[in-house]
Amino acid sequence: MNNRVSILVLSSSLILSGCGGGGDTTEPAPDVVSGNSPTTSTVTTTGTITGFGSVIVNGVHYSTSGSTISTDDNPSALEQELAVGMVVQLEGTVKSDGSGGTARTIKYGAQLEGPVTFIDLANKQITMLGQIVQTDDLTVFERTTLATIKVGDILEVSGLVKAAGQFYASRVEHETKQANSFKVFGTVANLDTTAQTFSVSDLKVKYSTARFEDFTMAELANGQAVKVKGQQYDTATNSIVATVVDLQKSTPATSEKVWMEGIVSGYQPDVSLVLNGQTFLLTAETKFEYGLKTLLANGISIKLKAKQVGGNWQIEKVSFINQAVMKLSGNVSAIDLTNNTFTIGTTTFVVTAQTVLKDDSSRAVRFFDLKSLVVNDYLEVAAYKNAEGANVALKVERENGGASDGSIELKGIPTAVTADGFTLFGREIVTDSNTRYENDDAVLTKTEFFALLSATTVVEVHAMPANGKLLASRIEIKAPRKPGDGSKAVGLVEFKGALTAKRELQIEVNGFTVNIKPATKLKIGTTKNMTPTDFINGLIIGETVKVEGIADANKVVTAIEIEAEREKD
Repeated sequence: MNNRVSILVLSSSLILSGCGGGGDTTEPAPDVVSGNSPTTSTVTTTGTITGFGSVIVNGVHYSTSGSTISTDDNPSALEQELAVGMVVQLEGTVKSDGSGGTARTIKYGAQLEGPVTFIDLANKQITMLGQIVQTDDLTVFERTTLATIKVGDILEVSGLVKAAGQFYASRVEHETKQANSFKVFGTVANLDTTAQTFSVSDLKVKYSTARFEDFTMAELANGQAVKVKGQQYDTATNSIVATVVDLQKSTPATSEKVWMEGIVSGYQPDVSLVLNGQTFLLTAETKFEYGLKTLLANGISIKLKAKQVGGNWQIEKVSFINQAVMKLSGNVSAIDLTNNTFTIGTTTFVVTAQTVLKDDSSRAVRFFDLKSLVVNDYLEVAAYKNAEGANVALKVERENGGASDGSIELKGIPTAVTADGFTLFGREIVTDSNTRYENDDAVLTKTEFFALLSATTVVEVHAMPANGKLLASRIEIKAPRKPGDGSKAVGLVEFKGALTAKRELQIEVNGFTVNIKPATKLKIGTTKNMTPTDFINGLIIGETVKVEGIADANKVVTAIEIEAEREKD
């Protein structure tokens, strides 16, 4: 077997599920080495930047003094051009005890940049250039949020490929530069040398006037990994006029160690697994963290650390990637630097080397870590509970304060459940006649909803403070997603898109036929409780509308609520 792993430049070949990063209460004991200081090994690592000081990737602080840094837009970039959430490929050295390393080169390239054509709010997905972008509770948003993204916004997505035409976003940034500079990574398919077109998933690429980098037009072939840049995108035909077609060449990792993220395939128990097309061997010495070995299976998201032994890559450590099943925001009440914890209210969270840390407050501290916190700081936290019962922070963002309207969003396992409410993170959640109850694909009655609650049920709550309690406007049971779960065409849906047609009691939005019923809540701008006739007459073809409803197998939606978003209405 070849002892070199082929890694596409800028991590384009890596696959990661949309379930985010991992963590635990303690880091594993460092490897024991002889001498007074740890030895170093050469390393190739691909992963998400979780913090700075100098740059933190896969839980290791890498010094960037003397590093060569490049980005899509700048081959001679500075460290300040890197940001939390960016997926980078780093080559350098790392200490054997994992206490630090030195980066020789750091390369960053966005996977996708272009206009938004559809937002699937229920599944936290965005469609851009015909590609589906999956986000989750750990995705870092810059200058936007999933709730505020509009059709037509230009976004830059950093992340990893899940499958053809599907990406996981570790970072989504609202672009403020020119709105006609687009990028997409993918594999060439349906090559037509006569028409001079090819496909990247569902996107049609016209390449007749493009400049070819690292290969020639004559060498273009199906199956090649390419990054396409263009300045003309037609939403009606989902086609782009390419200005550059850049071949994403595979480069061998000649380092002594490789760290990777991806989805397991080709798993042979106790023998080997395949990650991103490369076979790695399991041994009796392979360590497992953030989960038990019995969890290893095809479709599971992991990080692994491997070394070269006898011409093969042997896995030293497998780290399971955990989903965020807890979300909490509030003011810090305590900080413990000795145990690496902070507390919001009565809930304590552990910060690990894998925790994503970002300062979105006006202080904008770049080297943001636990030592940067002070009591009363307002934080938004995504976390999970480990086997020992500790709440492990997966992402921590410091904000100036909560939502302007005072609303609160919580996610976790309820306790003290009654017929009318429950307790979550020590806060009493109450309901009233306006509370809406959901179970992923259905709107439930209050009785049906509370009958489903159990000691392991994860719920997401949208609420407002009221008389010392939290009055829920919406409560949703959040069933854990299995690897490969995607958007569902049947059941409860929530999305935003461009209005393409309207007629009596019916509209069309991005391929969905939406039926309006007398009970449908209708709103245009600030005008609420409209009649169906006034609502239809007031709509403008091409504007963005937000739809919530129940869809059937033919993508026909019976609307519960429809809103035309107008900023100045």
